[in-house]
Amino acid sequence: MALSHGPDHLIVRLAQWYEQLFGRFSSHNLCVTNSMKEDLQNNWNIKATTLYDKPPALFS
Repeated sequence: MALSHGPDHLIVRLAQWYEQLFGRFSSHNLCVTNSMKEDLQNNWNIKATTLYDKPPALFS
């Protein structure tokens, strides 16, 4: 959203606040990269598990 509306747009700021608030209440969090996991931990204090997104061999 921030790419299309800009980082200071009301809807972007509202979505960020919503994700920060309710993300802390979740019991299990998944992300697809370690850098995303580190970003969640460092910036939002949310612990997550990295689950790599890999397509099955059928799609090779």
